Amino acid sequence: MKGRIKKFFPGGNTCLGFYSFFDYILDEGARRLFIIKGEPGVGKSTFMRSIGEAMRDLGLDVEFHYCSSDVDSLDGVVIPSLKIGLVDGTFPHVVDPRYPGLREEIVDLGAFRDDQRSEKHRKEIVRDNEILKKFYQLAYNNLKEAWIIREEWKLHIKEARHWPSFYRAKRRLLGDVFQDSEGDSHLKERHLFAGGITPAGWVRDNISTLLWEVERIFLLRGEPGSGVPEILAAVVLEAKERGLPREVYHSPFDPREVDLVILPTLKTAVMRAYEGDDFIGGWAWRSESWISTIFLRGKPYPGGRCRKPRSASGTRWDGRSPTCGRPRVHTIV
Repeated sequence: MKGRIKKFFPGGNTCLGFYSFFDYILDEGARRLFIIKGEPGVGKSTFMRSIGEAMRDLGLDVEFHYCSSDVDSLDGVVIPSLKIGLVDGTFPHVVDPRYPGLREEIVDLGAFRDDQRSEKHRKEIVRDNEILKKFYQLAYNNLKEAWIIREEWKLHIKEARHWPSFYRAKRRLLGDVFQDSEGDSHLKERHLFAGGITPAGWVRDNISTLLWEVERIFLLRGEPGSGVPEILAAVVLEAKERGLPREVYHSPFDPREVDLVILPTLKTAVMRAYEGDDFIGGWAWRSESWISTIFLRGKPYPGGRCRKPRSASGTRWDGRSPTCGRPRVHTIV
């Protein structure tokens, strides 16, 4: 039986420019990290992908860390059960050994480059690199401008927020998520991107690969300024204070905000819902699985009875937990 693949982005094109979480690809307990060096086109992504696929064929779960500048290329591969990883160590996410020979090892694929063939295209390579640099800068400038517009939007919505209802929703959510759970993993916190802003557009369908073991999802819906990032930040802080391991996935647009928090020991995810999300169809439903949606807008929702999804497609729910019967969908004024 083949292993499963989880898909992430360790770096992102954001309103702050290129933003990296490469330090979180592999944790400090890793046995071995192979740092792949070499120019674009020498085969770094193909090399890592072939190793990842081979491990998957052996029945091992694998992590594919994709490049936000080319969604068909990989920036890293991790085999968690072996505590081994491979990572692209070239610009703009330069990675160098911290413990050379002990944990990290450099693999230089540039040694297989045909310099004579490259020399024939020197002018085109230099020209295309300059063009690429210019367009990246234009893209980052546009993202900064979009951030300014969004900040003004947030300001108007925040002025209209009903604070007592907001705090009530936050307390209720934290109570439902954590209940009486405790742990002892205060330092186990991982930061990555679950999606990305790429040349192919907005990529977010990787999320379904992160939810294999999740049994409860809390969706947070609301406009910028409604408080969704603040509630997600509160979830991260509460998990830290309770000593629970947490996976923190940041907004591809503004990495200072959180889009998704997964609590592996609770088999629970809390995430921001975007318009047009279709990840639900790829979620591995189990008999005990359910979704709760919290709306940070509008008037109180009268509630309703729960209908567990019958299939991965055509999913329907109204937010009542099939196990405890308490309302799980509520709209906050």
